[in-house]
Parts: sequence; C-alpha cells; structure tokens
Amino acid sequence: MQDMITWNTIMEYRFDAEMAEEKGDKDEADLILDKIDTLIADNCSENFYEAIQWADKQKDASPFEKEGYIDSYYDEANNLLAESQELLKQGQNDNTSGDRYGLVTVIFSLVLFLLGIVGIFKRLPNRIVVFGISVVFLIGATIFMLTIPMPTGFSFSGYFIS
Repeated sequence: MQDMITWNTIMEYRFDAEMAEEKGDKDEADLILDKIDTLIADNCSENFYEAIQWADKQKDASPFEKEGYIDSYYDEANNLLAESQELLKQGQNDNTSGDRYGLVTVIFSLVLFLLGIVGIFKRLPNRIVVFGISVVFLIGATIFMLTIPMPTGFSFSGYFIS
C-alpha cells in the first residue's frame, strides 16, 4: 500500500513539475524535481526504485506492471512459510517418535506385570511360559526402542553439562 501511495505522490509531483515548466517557472520545476528525488530516496526500496526506472522507460506504465515486482512483496513470507513447513514436519516426526516411546512404555509395563504374576502360578511349566513371554516382550520392546530416532535437538551431554 505504501508503494502505491508513494507512486501516486511521485506522479502528482511529476504533473506539477510539467505544469511549472509549461508556465516557464524553471525554479519551481527544479524544486518539485528535488522533492521527487527526496521522496524516492526516503521511501523507495531497491526493488521499487528499479520498477520505477522500468516504468519510466515504458510508455504509460506503472512500476506495478513490471514482471515479478508484485511477487517480490511475498519473498520474505514465502521463505518464512517454507521454514515453518519444515519445522512442522520436524514436529510431526517428533510427535510420532513420542507416540512410539509411549508404546514402548506400555510394553515394558506389560513385561513388569507378567514378571509380577509369575510367582502366583503353582506349576513350573506355567511359570516358564509366562516368564518366556515376558522375556520375549522385553527383548522386543528394547529392540523397538533402540530403533526409534531421538527427538530433534536431543543430546545426552545435556544431562551432564550445564
């Protein structure tokens, strides 16, 4: 919006400068042209200034008609969007890993439960079967836990170095 207001002001000053030249008032025309230069120096970005120069070379053109100029407004936003999408993907991966760690916790709880009830069985074959199942779950949960990636930014040294 600011570029549009600046462009409109430049066009008004240019019209005033042309009118002053037609009246033969060279000093006023020079003063208005100095105002234009100051306005451009104070309010125009590099991209906008290049678009103004492009528009001056064209006949009856606006800097907003220059190819890619309007898109340049969104460069920073597009970069931030790409960065946020990458962070979202990282967060989703960390969330999935967290869910898997929760599953491992449940399996370890099951192992502890099975080991706790082994002593209740009176017959040795029943004890061996329940103990064997719990060992299989323990080994399986441990292997599954070791395959889960660590969360983004996690470091074991963080526990030891303050």
